[in-house]
Amino acid sequence: MSVLMQTTLGPIVIDLNHTSCPNFCNSFLKLCSINYYDKHLIFNVIQNRFLQTGDPTGTGTGGSSIWGVKNGPSSRFISDEFTPNMDIGKRMVKGLCLVTKIGGEGMTCGSQFTITTCGGEGCGIHEYQDFEDCTVFGQVVEDECGVLDKINGIYTDGEGRPWTDVRVEWCEVLEDPFVGGIGGLEGLEEFKVDRDGMERPDEEKVEIRIKAGDELEGDEELKGEEEKEEELAKKEAKSRAVVLEMIGDIRSADDKPPENVLFICKLNPVTEDEDLELIFSRFDQSCKADIMRDPENGDSLNYGFIEFTTKEKATEAYFKMNNALIDDRRVKVDFSQSVGKLWRGRKNPVRME
Repeated sequence: MSVLMQTTLGPIVIDLNHTSCPNFCNSFLKLCSINYYDKHLIFNVIQNRFLQTGDPTGTGTGGSSIWGVKNGPSSRFISDEFTPNMDIGKRMVKGLCLVTKIGGEGMTCGSQFTITTCGGEGCGIHEYQDFEDCTVFGQVVEDECGVLDKINGIYTDGEGRPWTDVRVEWCEVLEDPFVGGIGGLEGLEEFKVDRDGMERPDEEKVEIRIKAGDELEGDEELKGEEEKEEELAKKEAKSRAVVLEMIGDIRSADDKPPENVLFICKLNPVTEDEDLELIFSRFDQSCKADIMRDPENGDSLNYGFIEFTTKEKATEAYFKMNNALIDDRRVKVDFSQSVGKLWRGRKNPVRME
C-alpha cells in the first residue's frame, strides 16, 4: 500500500494507512494511477513545519477527490476520516502525510495533502498543534535523496510560496489494496491525464518561477550548453537509478546496466517469452527473452528483459520497438531499466501495468 512520488528534487516513497483512512487512501491511489498529480506545484512551504501540494491550480483552493473527477463537481469532496487516536507527541515526526481540508472544514477533503518536514527534538510541540485534528493517511518511508530537507530549506515569499518551483513530476502506485472497482471506481482509463512535455497543469493559476535546480549558484560562470545538457543527463540517470534501488529492481544505484539488454514493460499478460523472441528475432536471431513472473502463481508481471548478442542490435531494437504494439498493448522499451537483470533474487516483485 505505497506510492513512489518523483519530485523535481528527487523521489520519495509513501506508505498509506489504508485501514484507518480508507476513503482518502482509495482516492489518493486512484488519482495517482490516472496521473492526476503529475506536474502539481508544491505551492506552500512553512520551514520546519510542512509542505503542501495536490492542487492543480497551485492556489490552495482547488483539487478534487477521484469521485469528483469521475462524477463531477457535486462529488468533489469527501468527508474527513479523523479519529482522535494519536497524541500530539506521536505527530512530531518528519514525513507524516496529512489530509488537507480547505478552510479547515471537515467536508472539504479533496486531493490536497500536507507532509511534515521537521520532527524530533528540533521541533517544539507548538509547531504541530495545528495538526491535532488532521487525518494522517500515510508516512514517507523512503527519502534517500533528502527531498524533504531540501524542500524545507527553500526560500519562500511572504505567503509561503517557494521562489523556485518544485513539482510532483509523476507518481507510481507500487501496491493498491483497493481493487475490483471498490467505491464505484471501475473504468478510470478515460480519465487519465497526459501531461508529458508540459511544464505545469492547464488549471494552474499562479505565475511560473524558475525551476528548482536551474538557478545559478554564486558567481559561477554560465556553462556551455553541451556541458549543461551532459550534467543534466547524468543527474537524471542517477535519479532513475535511485528510484530502481528504492523499489527493489537493483541492488545498488551504482550498478551499471548491461548495454546489450533491453527492459520491456506494459506487456499483455498473455504474451510469452517465445512471442517476444519471435518478434525481436528480426534484430537478432539469437536474442533471449525473459518475462518476470510471480513466484507463487507464475502469472506474468507484465515486464521482462531481452538480451541481444551485441549492443548495436539492442540499440536498433530499442529505436524500432519502443511504443510498438504487441498483443494489443503499447509496450515501453528502455535501456535504463534493464539493470534489473543483474539481480534476479528480488523478494517483492512489483506488477507494472
